[in-house]
Amino acid sequence: MSLELYIMRHGETDWNHLNKIQGQKDIELNKTGIAQAEKAREEFNKYEFDLIICSPLKRARQTAEIINKDKNIEIIYDKAIIERGLGDFEGIDTEVDEEKLYNYKLNIKTNNIEPILEVCNRVYKLLNYIKENINNKKVLLVTHGGTSRVISSYFYGINDDGTLPPEDLKNCEFRKYL
Repeated sequence: MSLELYIMRHGETDWNHLNKIQGQKDIELNKTGIAQAEKAREEFNKYEFDLIICSPLKRARQTAEIINKDKNIEIIYDKAIIERGLGDFEGIDTEVDEEKLYNYKLNIKTNNIEPILEVCNRVYKLLNYIKENINNKKVLLVTHGGTSRVISSYFYGINDDGTLPPEDLKNCEFRKYL
């Protein structure tokens, strides 16, 4: 057996529901998010995970704790998979040009946004560590939508134009990578 790596996005928050940009604002799950995590626990219970690595932000922590109620698997909280800092855009319910913000070649440094190269570096470093040091395990990362784009780029690459894969991981959705 070799490493099996899964990711899961946290449950819904009020800011998700209102289409506000969250970034690293520490927002809790709303009632829908709690219900999503409870439902995801049924799916989670079908797997035999050895370890959960979780973002320390409340919404991810709550999700991990809810899905893990029946199993009590070790949870390690790691800032490497925290959501991208979106600076001045956090809390705003406006549209942003995500293709530009998540473009590796542009690496935009504006409005106190964490540059995408820095996000990729911290996430890739953790993923390399997991691949090199956690053998024969089934690992779940509980993280965020933006971070999931970076994780996808690690496994599937970055488009020729510099854009990362789209943010298509739904709240409390599992995805297998290895």
